[in-house]
Amino acid sequence: MDARHFKDAAYAHLAEVGKAIASPARLEILELLAQAPRTVEVLAGEVAQSVANTSHHLQVLKRAQLVTHRRDGQYVAYALAGDDVAGLLTQLHAVAAAHVAALEALTRDYFEDPAGLEPLDVTTLLARLRADEAVLVDVRPEHEFAAGHVPGAISLPLTALKQRVAELPRDRTVVAYCRGPYCTFSAEATRRLRALGFDARRTHASVHSLTRALRKRPARETSADFDAGSGTSSPTTSPASSSSVRATSSQTASKRAAAPRPSASATRNAGVAKAASKRRTKTAAPVETVARRPTKERS
Repeated sequence: MDARHFKDAAYAHLAEVGKAIASPARLEILELLAQAPRTVEVLAGEVAQSVANTSHHLQVLKRAQLVTHRRDGQYVAYALAGDDVAGLLTQLHAVAAAHVAALEALTRDYFEDPAGLEPLDVTTLLARLRADEAVLVDVRPEHEFAAGHVPGAISLPLTALKQRVAELPRDRTVVAYCRGPYCTFSAEATRRLRALGFDARRTHASVHSLTRALRKRPARETSADFDAGSGTSSPTTSPASSSSVRATSSQTASKRAAAPRPSASATRNAGVAKAASKRRTKTAAPVETVARRPTKERS
């Protein structure tokens, strides 16, 4: 195969992915599957399509190897083929927002509000979380939170917000997030929380983009810095690993305690031998002109 045929074939495969996502319905389906696996019937209701149309869209995505499926009894559940597919969606959002003026205007007009519902950018959000000035609230349905969420976030579905609002702190900013930049749950949650007297903001970042941002934190920061005040334990430290660390520390302390300590006479003899050794070294090497700094012995 020559170079021309190789390039034609490679770009043809790449175009299959492009064609698979070149549909508003299929993009929305991918966004929903990025939250949690779903059956064809559930997806059809969420994207306002018939079961037949939804099944067709899923077959297109399956041929492009963007989704996988498994049979669950009488139903077939679909999921993303990998986290990189969710990353593709995030990147597509970013490129379109930066280059498609009509999309930017549409988004601004929809979320424009006299009280100000402009999203909190990720950099500012992370800074506030680390300073314990904000708490992150996941307003997606509970099954989506269970499938994956931002470490330290509190699950408070929009449908249960009024009943569970007492779980939220009033001394920090409450930041709501949902599925991504075109999900309306976070904006609605922010409106309701402000009406109840909370200092509430929203972020248009998705679970995947926020999680990636957290992974890029400086190594010297721990997940406890992020989780401070959230009432949750760090997802990066399991109870088993914590127990292992504690056990190792305990064993080390036990070994130190069990180690025999030198007697007073042995300590004095060692000091005398060391002093004699220094005198011999000094006598044997009188030509050395650089004075060495004496080493302090530990008590």
